[in-house]
Amino acid sequence: MIKITDKKTKKTYKLEYTRATALEAEAQGLVLSEVSFDHTPLKTVYLLSTTAFEAHHPELSEDERFAILDACGNRNALTKALMSEFSAVGEAFMTESDEADEKNGAMWAVE
Repeated sequence: MIKITDKKTKKTYKLEYTRATALEAEAQGLVLSEVSFDHTPLKTVYLLSTTAFEAHHPELSEDERFAILDACGNRNALTKALMSEFSAVGEAFMTESDEADEKNGAMWAVE
């Protein structure tokens, strides 16, 4: 989770992706790859930046989200952190865990 604290208002914003918000971002066209940054860099950064607010601050307008992000320094590092947050959702879903099978009581096999 990324936290941004507005120095003036002292309000803290939490930027994070859930499975639902990541799926919605993908439905809107967010794709993280070198190709997406080469061919549609503005769309990629736009979607990455605005959709990260959905999990905790869906009430914020697009303009409010941009104002918060515009106030942040080191945007290159912030963009990389957002990319990591977005990627973590897929990685968590794909991570293998024998413990999860035992814990959930669900087993599967290919026959």
